[in-house]
Amino acid sequence: KNIPAEEKEENDRQYLFKVKRRIKDYVRSNDFKYFVNLTFGKNRKDEEEKFRQLDNWLRYMKKKHGPFAYIIVPERHETGEIHFHAVFGECGMELVDSGVKEKGRTIYNMPEWRYGFTHVSVIEHRGKTANYLVDSYMTKDNMDVVPEGKKKYWSSNGLRKPVVSYSDEYLDCDLLPNWQNDEGDIAIYEIAPPITTE
Repeated sequence: KNIPAEEKEENDRQYLFKVKRRIKDYVRSNDFKYFVNLTFGKNRKDEEEKFRQLDNWLRYMKKKHGPFAYIIVPERHETGEIHFHAVFGECGMELVDSGVKEKGRTIYNMPEWRYGFTHVSVIEHRGKTANYLVDSYMTKDNMDVVPEGKKKYWSSNGLRKPVVSYSDEYLDCDLLPNWQNDEGDIAIYEIAPPITTE
């Protein structure tokens, strides 16, 4: 089916927005412990092989350590090479101190990733990590890294979603949010309880 260019562009924009929001929700709602970068050494130009290697490695890790929480996002570097950025939950993976510190944080290597180099740090703030992962790497250009019709990111089964509740108690109040996300669809209000007098 031939879709007009403008319609396709709008569909792509809406899909990207949906994916970004979903990943942010997952990162904020689950106990991810590590921010992980995975790069490749050999077979650097074979992109399909990289995807197969990632899938094989995830199966190996789950067989060795059991199921664990993860979200993995691909990125195409300015050199044209594909690598991955991820958040991982605790799974008993082997970590080795690299001897490097960034902003006072220890950087680890992960020997079990046998296809290239790793860069692992402990997550200190899930909200900031969610924003960084999505805003830095889930971009329009990076959506084209994975061939059309295939998943744009990898995630483990059973990730928790945010619990949403609604109240119409304050709908008539003229309030300004204390915080609002960039997309404008999520806002946080600090509301003091009503003052009662006896």
